[in-house]
Amino acid sequence: MQYCVDHPEEISKLAKVKAQVSEVKGVMMENIEKVLDCGAKIELLVDKTENLNPRVGTRFQDTRNLDEEKDVVAEHEDKFWLLLLP
Repeated sequence: MQYCVDHPEEISKLAKVKAQVSEVKGVMMENIEKVLDCGAKIELLVDKTENLNPRVGTRFQDTRNLDEEKDVVAEHEDKFWLLLLP
């Protein structure tokens, strides 16, 4: 206790440092909360993306199948016209 009485300037320095530490702690807590919020948003986007992928894949596959069917029909039409021409 005697040290506190003999060195009051050290006590004020200690109080300033404690205040700065408290301020930094508050800022860090805010940043951690923001990071956690961003993480939750990223997880939501990943889930939505995973839900979209199967639909896009089947639509692409359906379109590819349709293109293949069109190619087959066109090939048969060509053969048909070749038979009619002579």
